[in-house]
Amino acid sequence: MSLFHESFEIKGENLFFDGFNLYELAQKHGTPLLVTSEKRLRNNYRTLFNAFTRHYRNIQINYALKANANPAIVCALAQEGCGADVSSPFELALARFCGVPVQKTIFSPNYASLEELMFGVESGAILNFDDIEQFRLIPKSPEVVSFRVNPGFGKGEFQGVVTAGPEAKFGVPADRVIAGYELALKRNVKRFGIHAMVGSNVLDPSHFERVTRAVVECALEVKRKLSVNFEFVDIGGGFGVPYKPTEERLNVEEVARRVTKIVRESGLGNSTLILEPGRYLVADTTILLTKVNHVKNYTKTFVGVDCGMNVLIRPALYGAYHHIVVVNKMDQPVRVKANVVGQICENTDVLGTDVQLPEVNRGDVLAILNAGAYVYAMSSQYNLRPRPKELLIDREGRVHVIRQAEEWCDMVRHTNVPPHLLP
Repeated sequence: MSLFHESFEIKGENLFFDGFNLYELAQKHGTPLLVTSEKRLRNNYRTLFNAFTRHYRNIQINYALKANANPAIVCALAQEGCGADVSSPFELALARFCGVPVQKTIFSPNYASLEELMFGVESGAILNFDDIEQFRLIPKSPEVVSFRVNPGFGKGEFQGVVTAGPEAKFGVPADRVIAGYELALKRNVKRFGIHAMVGSNVLDPSHFERVTRAVVECALEVKRKLSVNFEFVDIGGGFGVPYKPTEERLNVEEVARRVTKIVRESGLGNSTLILEPGRYLVADTTILLTKVNHVKNYTKTFVGVDCGMNVLIRPALYGAYHHIVVVNKMDQPVRVKANVVGQICENTDVLGTDVQLPEVNRGDVLAILNAGAYVYAMSSQYNLRPRPKELLIDREGRVHVIRQAEEWCDMVRHTNVPPHLLP
């Protein structure tokens, strides 16, 4: 299959994105450059929401801000009625700033300080506890209590994104979670939810069926022993997107059918079913443009670009694959197999290995696909390389700068040199 979707169009030698020539955008705004389609963002949300609401009445989608916390992204999703899955006080504050109602915000910190936990309690957001001792720590119980269940298994594209199972640092083992709800009842809590998040970027519908069944079985056990009624059942995220042309898109209609059937038939059919997608909503909304600075041919061909692992760390961190094309040579055949590398002083600064490309020259512009999730969010200023400008193409075909590129002053903004050290 092709990784291109309706936002892309090839005209002659050039790749267009929501009607804009990407080579010309790169020349005008500079590189590296992140370009996001608002239309694609909203379509992704509606695709998921509509698939689930066709099968179940009470659906709430909470966007996982960790994937991409640009306020423009969060505001657009909030306009669609999307809630928020947040994991830190600043993410919680940003969700409120962007108009996400607190009643649609679930705060799921892990190994949090008492100050962070109390910030969550006072905010009015739903606090989802990663451990029973975290709940025991707080002097004032929130109105709604949820515990994150570790069902004993996890799944993900890489081991580093598996968030449940025996080796995972997250959640309460399923056979221990009942003690948490028992403690909450003793502290006069009246409203409850239950949550799990077991991994990331899964393309197999049966995985979500398994997760839902595990969470539902845990909830039913708590309900049977403690007469607790659950206002919501949260099966987390993990909804995947294809990164390679050989991968098929996740069949969200099939996922929705399987998941909602389990909840409906469980006796928890009056509960709100909550989903926490991040990558699914934002990954393919955004491309990363980078300019070729130099091509080196010795024992191997290296295409050196002006974007490195300080902007896109996933290949270095996980060995992740991002598809790469030359936006101004879309009509040319493959001529070379090269490693696309950045300017960072690490040999792991490789954005793509053995990438098949047309003949590449200095000044060409590459597009790195699926750059909307865990790209800027995981970026850094390593080697004092600035993070890039971000653009949004809105539904009316207008281009907005939604984040300026960093400059020298941003590198030293929070530093202080004592007077006796100044030159």
